[in-house]
Amino acid sequence: MTRPGRLRLASLALPSLLVLSVATGCSDDSSRPDDPEPTGVFLSEAATPDAEDGLPADFPRDVVPVLDGEVASTDGDADAGFSITTNIYSAEAEPVLDAAIAALEDAGWELTDRTDELGFPSATLRLPAGGLVILQAFPSDDDVNLTYFARVDS
Repeated sequence: MTRPGRLRLASLALPSLLVLSVATGCSDDSSRPDDPEPTGVFLSEAATPDAEDGLPADFPRDVVPVLDGEVASTDGDADAGFSITTNIYSAEAEPVLDAAIAALEDAGWELTDRTDELGFPSATLRLPAGGLVILQAFPSDDDVNLTYFARVDS
């Protein structure tokens, strides 16, 4: 990936991390809807959600599989890359990250790095044809916020 591409991906990461730091605060089970609908702030015209799954219309679904969950936020586009945060109802971050990695590997991605800094597991995967996905799992009570920073080279 070129330096400008990495910088664009990094520029998507910082705002998403700031949003996540606010979003992963305390929650009350009584405030969680029984059947959650996709929610979140869609920051750009290109990030307008698809009615079916909450992902941006131009998100590369066929190349970057995203775990089922409530889409909490999206940003980006095909040129700059995407930042997608999903809320997965699970008590532990590691199994959620494992499932996301397995889905990406099944789609042809290769795991290049995995870390667990301060209880926030993350992974980096590359697509041999050109692409980068960074996964970060943030546990919060019995939920896990799973963020995908994804860019597929065309």
